[in-house]
Amino acid sequence: MGHPFFYLYSLACSPFLAFLVHMLIARVFRSLNLKMPPLVVAAIAVLVGYVLMGVWVWWNYIGPLQAPRERIFASLYGSLVYSGLSFCYFMLFNMTEAARRIRIMRELYFKNGLSLGELYEEYNVTKIVGVRLNRLIGLKQLRKEEGRYFLKGRFLYYSACVIFFWAKLIGFSYEKNFRNGR
Repeated sequence: MGHPFFYLYSLACSPFLAFLVHMLIARVFRSLNLKMPPLVVAAIAVLVGYVLMGVWVWWNYIGPLQAPRERIFASLYGSLVYSGLSFCYFMLFNMTEAARRIRIMRELYFKNGLSLGELYEEYNVTKIVGVRLNRLIGLKQLRKEEGRYFLKGRFLYYSACVIFFWAKLIGFSYEKNFRNGR
């Protein structure tokens, strides 16, 4: 049986594992010309990492435990820790994928500066909204009929409801502004 610190160290490496699996899966999908939204690829990587980490810790620590109760609690603990750390990785990736400020800074750096007009051209509201709507359609969260968009999937909608609820608990008023059309 592995030492408990080995188990904790393995779990602490979860974001690194998710990163490695993410790199591998992204390259495989690219080589096979599979077009998937980047966040879907990241989610798949986290899920594949979940299986790999589960097999790793079972083989090296949980499996050899004698008491069934210890196995159950160690498995639950490992699942919670992996889920939490992988969620952090996923959200970090999400921020780098979607944050306009980071993208603007990178473009300014790589293009050795841009004028305000060039930035407005690059970040045209119509273009940005179109890209976001197409991503939501690609994620099967929206459908388009006769020029109008409708909810198709509920996952992101329910996620938004949770975020609105958290914001309300914290004291933000996003939902009020949203309903007023702001």
